[in-house]
Amino acid sequence: MEEGSTSTSGQRVFKTEIRKTTQRFTSSSQGTNTMTIRRSSSQAALSTATGPVAIATNNQNLKGIIVHLSEAGSNPEKQDLIHQIYVMIDDAWSTPGYGRDMAYTLSDTLRTEGTLTALVGYCHSDDRDLKLESARLLEQVMTWENRNCIAECGLDPVVQLACARNDPALLQVGTGMLENMFKHKPETCSKIIQLGGLQGILHSCRLSDNTTLRHCAVALANCAMFGGESNQKKMIKHQAAEWLFPLAFMNDDTIRYYACLAIASLAANKEIERQVVDSGTLALIEPFVTSHDPVAFAKSDKSHMQGKHAEWLQRLVPMLACQRREAQDLAAFHFAMEASIKKDQDKLQVFYDIGAIEPLKQVASSNSNETASRFAEQALRIIGENVPEKVSLVVPLWEAKDVVLWLHQIGFGDYQQAFETCRVDGDLLLMITETELIHNIKMSNNILRRRFFRELIGLKLKADYSPVDASNIQRCLRHISPDLQQYTYNFVKCSIIKEDLLNITEGVLRDDCLITNGFHRLKILQGSKGCAYSQGC
Repeated sequence: MEEGSTSTSGQRVFKTEIRKTTQRFTSSSQGTNTMTIRRSSSQAALSTATGPVAIATNNQNLKGIIVHLSEAGSNPEKQDLIHQIYVMIDDAWSTPGYGRDMAYTLSDTLRTEGTLTALVGYCHSDDRDLKLESARLLEQVMTWENRNCIAECGLDPVVQLACARNDPALLQVGTGMLENMFKHKPETCSKIIQLGGLQGILHSCRLSDNTTLRHCAVALANCAMFGGESNQKKMIKHQAAEWLFPLAFMNDDTIRYYACLAIASLAANKEIERQVVDSGTLALIEPFVTSHDPVAFAKSDKSHMQGKHAEWLQRLVPMLACQRREAQDLAAFHFAMEASIKKDQDKLQVFYDIGAIEPLKQVASSNSNETASRFAEQALRIIGENVPEKVSLVVPLWEAKDVVLWLHQIGFGDYQQAFETCRVDGDLLLMITETELIHNIKMSNNILRRRFFRELIGLKLKADYSPVDASNIQRCLRHISPDLQQYTYNFVKCSIIKEDLLNITEGVLRDDCLITNGFHRLKILQGSKGCAYSQGC
């Protein structure tokens, strides 16, 4: 299990299995009694040593157990030794602070000593109990390097376990393993889908066991984040978005959270955005994040305790700039949650390494999404960064410094000096033309200018014109068509009020209001007379 995996919580299905196995191990032979004593010793080391000493001590204990495992002759002996390792690593994941480092060290040792490959082999065993114990341990040690190893050894046994519909215990651990294997490369995700792993996960979404459902929700989130666009399309083809809807309605907050994360990741892909919106699941994200505190949520479940790896977090950074506010909400919420975890671990540097600071500042300083902005502010404060000043939406009253701040928010900070030299304030910004951008701002790149105007139109649509728009022309334009609000200030600058719309002409719209889009002029002309008399304007 890597950080944030759900395999260490809610193991109710396995309790009877473990109890029976332990009873058998304890009474079967003198050799097994000796192994039980060794397990107690290793647990004592976990509870008495701390920090680097604990890591070194437990790693040495693990190597001793590995030697005994390589020499074990019977399957019951192997099961007992594997269970000892499971207990040791499970305790490591549960240890606050340095537990993640200890679990990683122990997991690496299993790989370097050759035990990881042996465990994968045991998953092919006809001995069901040995297969179960081996799979449970594999689920605990799914670090990046170990996932590489398992992907090379063969994914077939992992997928077969996740499709073991007649054995709830094997199915549960199999979905847990797939949860982690989806957190790998796009090629691995494609192979798992080809082998039937995605179908197995979606079929298990109809079960009532919360632990299995957690695995399913996290598996779908990881596939959406790590699989790439082609595998996201395959998820849509297999109706993953529809299956995420009931998961996002579960009583278990962890299941709901990862279902929301999966759907937000899918929605960030423009090619499949419409299908995701149609599933209805996107609407469940904001109610979830606004009803939870990220710091408290991080501590609410064992699965959140150790946080996420840098590579996982890096996949979340682009969602901060996503046009879908739901994706922004989810990403900002998670970074606030992760900041509290990494602060306790003294690992805040990860946010700088993955380039998350500037995107968080852009979200925090934005007025377009208050929910995401609030969580981004919370994350920045925990990290120890200054929270940037928010820009007012009353754009017509902006000073030059407000324009500069907005430029940095939209990624055009390189043009700060040119805008400052021309003393561009809100009034000038709202009426700036392409010719002025070329000759005065020296923005010669055609693509850059198109990007700039796209951002400027977005700003015009959400701007507050009330201090200068006494007759509320903005509401009239919105009544005709929401996209026409971008011309509000064009009318204000010409001193056109609502009553003037009765006599507006094509020439006035083109030459005085500087509306270059002919179709937009036509829409205004057709709707203006009705708008002038409308009570809604």
